[in-house]
Order: sequence, then structure tokens, then C-alpha cells
Amino acid sequence: MDPQTLRFTDVSPSVEKLRGFTPQEVIAEPMDAALTQEGSRQVRALLAARIDRFKAGEPTPEHFEIQEMEQPCKDGSTVWTEVVTTIRVDPRTGQAEVLGLTRDITERKATEHALKELSNLDPLTGVLNYRAFYAAGSERIADLKGSHAALVFLDLDEFKQLNDELGHLVGDQALSMFATMLRKGFRDSDVIGRLGGDEFAVLAVSRTVVSDEQLLARFLAELGQANSAADSDSDLEASAGIAWWDPASGMKDLEDLIKVADRRMYRAKRTKKESAAE
Repeated sequence: MDPQTLRFTDVSPSVEKLRGFTPQEVIAEPMDAALTQEGSRQVRALLAARIDRFKAGEPTPEHFEIQEMEQPCKDGSTVWTEVVTTIRVDPRTGQAEVLGLTRDITERKATEHALKELSNLDPLTGVLNYRAFYAAGSERIADLKGSHAALVFLDLDEFKQLNDELGHLVGDQALSMFATMLRKGFRDSDVIGRLGGDEFAVLAVSRTVVSDEQLLARFLAELGQANSAADSDSDLEASAGIAWWDPASGMKDLEDLIKVADRRMYRAKRTKKESAAE
């Protein structure tokens, strides 16, 4: 590629297998057509800096740069590629030129994505682990624009007793079942995570406080109905606390929401025990 005009001067026939375009079609288009909009901005900036270094006598022809980038295909899809480039002087013209080798890394990117997904999930329940929940929840709150957010903190009742009397296998099954009910009971857009032990949290984003309260009430009612219908030695019951995002109240971040909802959950659990003892 000519770094001055940003036009390809020679393209391998293998590009057609990679992206669906013939070499002639790629050569007829500017470099930007071979990249996404973001990729084009990055490559332009990188090339400008490298050409300046090259003109100053560095790097040498043996110096290579490696970038991963998403490239558009003729069918409208994109393909992840690894591009290895170097800059040299064309012996025919005496001008700088860019030599590049591109290879398909779609499979590697898919594996990386799958591993990242696995690292974000609690292995027992399949919901987000604490670290991933905190990251996703914090990002969701930072992006709030006219919407309302509620943090629902849930804790399984008498879980320690369940573990002690029926064993950890039954306890694990109860946690997994509870997480499944959370995914079904709340919306796909809500962020659901296991914070540790038998504690779970849901960050719900909506327009009104009422809708969040109704959502929690409906979930707890469905949990009660599931217990009534289940033929099991262990009913799943939970206590819950809810806190609403309100920067005006002094809340700074997701951690503040968790603390408030946690206190309200324990208050609800204590009230439940006191009522049962009467």
C-alpha cells in the first residue's frame, strides 16, 4: 500500500476467500473501504506516526507491527483479522511503501469471547459473578439518561439449615434453581448476579419506581407459587430489599445501592422471623 495516497497497489488473490472481494475490487477502493469506521481512524493515526518515525530513520525494515482489526466482507458481515505490517523503501520508486500480511482470526476471537463469558459467570448458577455484576451494574448506572434504576438484594431464607440438614448437593441445587427463577422472573435487560453464598442481586432499569416494586412483588409471589407446586423437601423462600438510584440522596455508586438494599433485606428477614415467632 502507498502510505501517501492510502491506496493498495497490490493485493493477494486470497483476499477473496477472506472477505469476498476480488483483488481488483480492493485496489479500486481507498484503504478506508477495507476497514470499519473505527478501524480506519486507528490505522490512519498509526500510519501517520509510523511514517514520521520511518522518515526519521526508524524503524528498520525488520520492524513489524501487529494489529487486530475487524474488516467488512462483501456479504455485509465482518471478519476479525490479524494484520502484520512493515514499512520499507520500494527499490523501484525510492518511496516508502507498506507491506502487510492479513490472516483470519475469527476462531481465536470466538474462543477468547467464550472464555471471557465463562470468567464472568458464577459456575454454579450461571448468573454473573460478583466482579462481573459490579462492572456491568456500574456501567449501566453511568449510562442512565432519564431512566430509573433499582437494586434488588435477595437472600435465601434458612439456607444454612438446608445445607446442614440435606447436604451441600441439595444446597447447590437450590441455588441453581433460584438463579433460574431470577432469570425467568426478571427482564432480559436486568443485570443479575450472585454476590456470594446465598446472596443475589438484580439491577433493574425502568421508568418508574412502581414498576420495580411490582416486578419484585411478582417475583416473590411466583416463588411462593413454585413452592406450593413443587414436590420437594426444601421450599425456596427469600427475603428481599430494594434501593433506588438517586444521586440527590448522596449515593455515589453501585456499592452505595448494594449497602442500602442489603440493610433493607435484613430488616425484611428480621420482620419475617418475628412474625413467624408470634
